Amino acid sequence: MSISPTEHDIGMSTKQVFDLCSACYLREDHHWDAFGDVVLRVVEGKPRPAILDAGCGPGWHLTLLARNTSPQRLIGVDFSRHMIAEARRRLAEAGLDDRVEFRITDLRRMPFECGSFDVALCMNNTLGNIICHSLEMAECERSNALGELRRVLFADGGTLILSVYDHESLELDGGYGNVFTLDRDLSRLETGDLVVRYCAPPETDRAGIPYYSHWFSASELHDLLERNGFTARSTITRGAAICVIAEAV
Repeated sequence: MSISPTEHDIGMSTKQVFDLCSACYLREDHHWDAFGDVVLRVVEGKPRPAILDAGCGPGWHLTLLARNTSPQRLIGVDFSRHMIAEARRRLAEAGLDDRVEFRITDLRRMPFECGSFDVALCMNNTLGNIICHSLEMAECERSNALGELRRVLFADGGTLILSVYDHESLELDGGYGNVFTLDRDLSRLETGDLVVRYCAPPETDRAGIPYYSHWFSASELHDLLERNGFTARSTITRGAAICVIAEAV
């Protein structure tokens, strides 16, 4: 079953949800910071890298990097103006806002020259939340986003740190909590194509605004990376999340 734009545009409602939930995003999710040590280890292995956080959300990893590393350049991008505002607030509270630049942009069309970054982060299932207007279009849009990440990374030694949700853990994870609920009628659980509803009042009605979230198998993720110019060098699974460190080739 696809979601018809005549019922609602899943792409537009996904963007709306991420604007609305910027202050509470992932607070119920104990997997969001599962790979902070991995991010620091990769970044510390490169001398003064230029770093892009693609889908930076409310700025957790930007704050981690600004506090613990000395990159040549640190930029966070997100399609949600409210997420960027929350990230700015978080960094300002930590006294780190002068160390980070921001852009409001779509990951599939970023305003950077080819080979601008040594390291790109795409964390917390950002790749699985790429805006699409139907479930059928989603895989193509994920490829477009990875192709754009490949473009802005250095061809020789550029590194992508990517974390997503693990499809094998979907039924074991205990749901989305009180703020987000899984719409099982609209989701395709067997393929990991989920429709999740944001249910926090007073911003939404009781039914909740739907957004799209894809959960990946490790083999699917590796294949997607290979088809879009990356080679997976390391794969780590923790809880319901998968992290891959990949090199641009």
